[in-house]
Amino acid sequence: MRSSQQAPHRGRSGETLAIEYLVEAHGYRLLQRNYRCPGGEIDLIAYDGPVLAFIEVKTRSRRWQGAAWEAIDGRKRERIRRAARHFLACHSEHARASVRFDVVCVFVNSGGFEYQLLRDAFRDE
Repeated sequence: MRSSQQAPHRGRSGETLAIEYLVEAHGYRLLQRNYRCPGGEIDLIAYDGPVLAFIEVKTRSRRWQGAAWEAIDGRKRERIRRAARHFLACHSEHARASVRFDVVCVFVNSGGFEYQLLRDAFRDE
């Protein structure tokens, strides 16, 4: 978990905060945001070194809302997997990359932001 010292700004979405966190703190290289296809949607697609990460972003304003992975049930994971397969089929330049499914939870509170990154949160079965 990492806390940010900056105060929250209204209008900055959880996805925008997650991008800043992933790029600045972890060196991810963003390829696409909000990839949609008939089978599903992926919030962020980015490279983490040589690994292509399909990333689900969850934003929470209260801790009682639960952890990020608790909100991603089997149906949601399958929609993300389908969208990832679609992306790879349509973007052959990425087809040989190692693939991973990550989850980022952004906790927004009066003191700033906290982030939780789960690399390899689930697998493509």
